[in-house]
Amino acid sequence: MSAAVRMRFSHPEIDRPYRVNLSDRSLAVSMVLPFTLGVFIMMNELTKSWSSFSPNVVALLIGYLAQKYIERHPYHEYSKVLEASLT
Repeated sequence: MSAAVRMRFSHPEIDRPYRVNLSDRSLAVSMVLPFTLGVFIMMNELTKSWSSFSPNVVALLIGYLAQKYIERHPYHEYSKVLEASLT
């Protein structure tokens, strides 16, 4: 859902296979309820009890640390296409 809103604002000229008959502002406002509901459900399940809170926090920390490690040590090295073709 967030990708649809972001693409609508960042690339409005792209042809899409479907159309949402809402203005940009109306589309953004209509996405508030699903996002809010999703965050509420996630926080409710996360904080139900200490037995569910602890493993969730540990998993979130491991995921965050893994992401930071991957950012520092990428598996692949990417270069710009123009730079690669000139060298």
